[in-house]
Amino acid sequence: METKYHIKKHMKALICCLLLFSFSAKSEFIFSSGVNTAHKNAIAQDINFLKNFQFKKEAGAEILKVMELDSLDAQTLTDWLFARASYIIHDQKFTKLKIYEVSRSWNYDYPNIKPIIEQAETKPDGRGVTVMSNIGTAIYYTGKSRASLLGIKIKTSLLKSKKVKMSSPRSGVIQIGEGLFMRRLQINRSEALRESNSVGRLGILFHEARHSDGHGKYLGFFHAVCPKGHDFEGLNACDRNLNGPYTVGANIIKEFLKNCESCDEYESERLRLRYLDSISRVITETEVVETQNDLAISSLKLMIDVQETMLSISTNPVAIVDIQEKLDSLNTELVELIASRGQVSTIRSPFVDAKAEGP
Repeated sequence: METKYHIKKHMKALICCLLLFSFSAKSEFIFSSGVNTAHKNAIAQDINFLKNFQFKKEAGAEILKVMELDSLDAQTLTDWLFARASYIIHDQKFTKLKIYEVSRSWNYDYPNIKPIIEQAETKPDGRGVTVMSNIGTAIYYTGKSRASLLGIKIKTSLLKSKKVKMSSPRSGVIQIGEGLFMRRLQINRSEALRESNSVGRLGILFHEARHSDGHGKYLGFFHAVCPKGHDFEGLNACDRNLNGPYTVGANIIKEFLKNCESCDEYESERLRLRYLDSISRVITETEVVETQNDLAISSLKLMIDVQETMLSISTNPVAIVDIQEKLDSLNTELVELIASRGQVSTIRSPFVDAKAEGP
């Protein structure tokens, strides 16, 4: 009997929820049988467009740095994408996913380091819809948090299924959301087969592919909570790093746009707006609080150090959970105490080492 796991908690921070936002030689997706035929054909068209696109203008320095590329061409981008995204599954509730336990114990990289997952302060209020989500990384992290190896069974036809082991976030299982093919959200709403629509979807695919990267506390490049004053204040719809999913997606759109000879003025403007929306979600600076020496603060920091030491040496899964909960509580108490006594300054968001965990 297959053991199912609930992964909604991890998906909340990972999911690419608002649109107005292993090296592999293969270059085709494996689709679940539930993917609409028209949608499957459209994504296949997108990949064909990518593989045959001509990047005639010199690539920007930013995209080469962010994606760690020496040059920009169709083959390089195709390889980059399919190293991180392999399967496309249809939109379905988390409880309907065929997740099973492969092994009750598994040796993960960075076993005692919890990724940064910011908790949203508010719930989505209709300002956006789910377009795609990197379900593979969410399942990988769910397994890692339990020190067990999970897998997902993907039905690919009436009689065939594919079992995918989540031994790395680069297992690459991407789920289509309701917004990916929503007419009002297409770049060209009147002509579905326009190449500009492929550019828009490719920006989203590359965004989701970036979620297959990262390790340790940056595993999955989980989205951050947008700051006060942002259009999506309080929601997990931003990045607190300089080379995360929104930066990748924005730069993909930018490079296609400046080389897209078939894009008319209207489509170009819509793509520019998509680019600007993604860039607006990259938090470049974060306010922090600095304090003078304070006995209460020093005591809390010492208690945190002790818990972190215990976490690093513990091998008991139950004890690890208890220690992590205590650590989270102490960190929250420290933040609140510092906020009540300190002075505000800013720190610049990091450029993260994108090396992925796993084999």
